[in-house]
Amino acid sequence: MTITNTRETYINLWILDINDFDGYKFKDDSLYDSMYVDNIYTKGDWFELQSVDEANFTEKVNNSAYGQQLATFIGLYDADIQREMLKSTNSKFLVAFRTYTGRYFVFGSDGGVTLTYENQTGAKTESIGYSITLNITSSYPLFELNPNYFNSEHTVNYIYEPIYDS
Repeated sequence: MTITNTRETYINLWILDINDFDGYKFKDDSLYDSMYVDNIYTKGDWFELQSVDEANFTEKVNNSAYGQQLATFIGLYDADIQREMLKSTNSKFLVAFRTYTGRYFVFGSDGGVTLTYENQTGAKTESIGYSITLNITSSYPLFELNPNYFNSEHTVNYIYEPIYDS
């Protein structure tokens, strides 16, 4: 049986190298079946992908495996972003995101999420930038994350700064 969750567009996206992930603290010190993470123990910094306008998360459940995919687009194209994208394809990540409704979610703790991308330039009226896909087949479902997590002592760096037209 395959079950697909509805897609939700979000406005913030953070990645943490999976080697810097030390574990979760679940709500009321329960196990992962609470589906709610109070804290994430890390030994490194999170990185925020900026200038992400929208994205879609999809989770497909099939025989106790969770196929999780987050797809987004960065509408910038330059050497700094290209350098970061190339470095990112050799790593795996824990991924957190915030939806427009203000809820936070996290996935990828069992082995890490792979990042793939396609860069595109085109005619004057076409999109220029990077299509990014974050993918994993996981033994764990998507977990909701305490909304105060990124407001506490956790360090967030920025992979690139957004550029806005005036």
